[in-house]
Amino acid sequence: MPDEISYLSEKRFRAIAGWLVFLGTGAFSTMFLAFIVYHSWGPSSWITEVVKQHFAATVGLPLAAIASICVVLFFKYATGPISLRYSALNLAAHPGL
Repeated sequence: MPDEISYLSEKRFRAIAGWLVFLGTGAFSTMFLAFIVYHSWGPSSWITEVVKQHFAATVGLPLAAIASICVVLFFKYATGPISLRYSALNLAAHPGL
C-alpha cells in the first residue's frame, strides 16, 4: 500500500510540475514578446538595431528553446518517457525521470 501511495503522489507531482513548467514557459514567452514590442515601438529604438544585426541570437534562440520545451512536454504526456533508438545508439530516459 505505501508503494502505491508513493507512486500516485509522484505521478501527481510530475503532472503538477509539468503544468508549472508549461505555464512558466508561457509567461516567459509573453514577457519576451512584450519586451521586444515595447522597446521596438519608437522610430529609433536601440533594440531594433540589435534585432536586425543579430536576429538569430535575439529572437531565434529564445523561440527555439520555448518550442523545444513544448515539444518535450507534449511527447512526455502523450506517450510517456522519451526514448530514441537509431542503429547501435540507444538514448532512453531513466525510469525514475
